[in-house]
Amino acid sequence: MNKDNHIFAIEGEWETKLDKELTIKSTLTLLQEVCDIDSIFRKTNTVESLLSYLDISRNASYKKYGTVVIASHGTKNDLELSSNEIITIEELGEHCKDYFENKIVHFSSCGVMENDKKIKYFKNITKAKSVSGFTKNVNFLESSVFDILLLQKLYEFKRPGDVNNHLEKNYNSLYENLGFKMI
Repeated sequence: MNKDNHIFAIEGEWETKLDKELTIKSTLTLLQEVCDIDSIFRKTNTVESLLSYLDISRNASYKKYGTVVIASHGTKNDLELSSNEIITIEELGEHCKDYFENKIVHFSSCGVMENDKKIKYFKNITKAKSVSGFTKNVNFLESSVFDILLLQKLYEFKRPGDVNNHLEKNYNSLYENLGFKMI
């Protein structure tokens, strides 16, 4: 068990309709109640607040939060926090230079992992131990189920590669349908 691998999650806006409320908060609540995995959850709809939360997350008091989850709309080039708030993967990496040493970053976003070159740049500049996410456009519910499996296994196993192998072997259909990738 990896006791220093709790979750720091930041979520963008999924919907422009005010009567819709998609959120990863229920995923985090389930992981806390069933697996005793602590999390910090913040909602953001601006690039400025995303970067501010990531800046604050570097404080020593948040050391046990070894997995960073950024959940928002995405493409192979960027993250969309709301309809007019977009940050490229490179810009995020440059802002977060050296932020994620020995941490795991998971993009719970459509298509972000499609561009290997940009993700490898992000991983190298931020010094992340591992970066994961989806290469395809994904269904919110299916990706949430997969995120539960992923985040629980990241807490259980020491090495991200072991987690990737376990997920590919035991949940291959979902793994392939979502285009999951871990670097």
